[in-house]
Amino acid sequence: SLENIAMTLNLLKSLENIKYELFINTGTIEEYGRIKAPFKESDLPNPVSPYSASKVAITNYCRMLYETHGLPITTVRVFLTYGPRQKPPMLIPSIIVSALQKKEFKMTKGDQTRELNYIDDIVNGYITIASSKKSVGQIINIGNGKEYKINYVIDLILKLIGNPIKIDKSLPYRKGEIMQVYCDNKKIKNLGWSHKTSLEEGLKKTIEWYKKEIKNG
Repeated sequence: SLENIAMTLNLLKSLENIKYELFINTGTIEEYGRIKAPFKESDLPNPVSPYSASKVAITNYCRMLYETHGLPITTVRVFLTYGPRQKPPMLIPSIIVSALQKKEFKMTKGDQTRELNYIDDIVNGYITIASSKKSVGQIINIGNGKEYKINYVIDLILKLIGNPIKIDKSLPYRKGEIMQVYCDNKKIKNLGWSHKTSLEEGLKKTIEWYKKEIKNG
């Protein structure tokens, strides 16, 4: 956590004598903590871990540099992302790999809702922010603002693969489990961004990538 702060400060210090157009600080949705969804950039941060607390500290420092010294700095908070090359233990690669290898998969009851963004849309979000002068000095969510029940996502993945396994839903929820996670994305939409990839389309692309990976060893 302290490394997050130190490395960001080192990057900013290295730019002291350079006239740059924009520094994008990547924050985290964990800065919001346990608050009511949808998460808005104006919500007060409520960090619940050393990691999220370190990210809040960085966000505040970056905002101070913008407001006090006029430095062109923007903070983005990227909502849950999936796609090729993502590795377990993240949920989507974990269930895809288990299904393709016909291995047992354990999870909770799956009543949580989560927002899921295909990687290409997130990359385009960064490009949109980097290309807009209106983004300077802002905190901006990157996300489609759609929530899906985990159960629905798991069932869709299994359906796309051919339902090769059954799911064991006996795991307890984590202590302090946040049951709803999705963003208010008005800010980035006002910059001209919109998500292009539906959940089903993104999952199909991700599954195909894993099929090739597993086939090639």
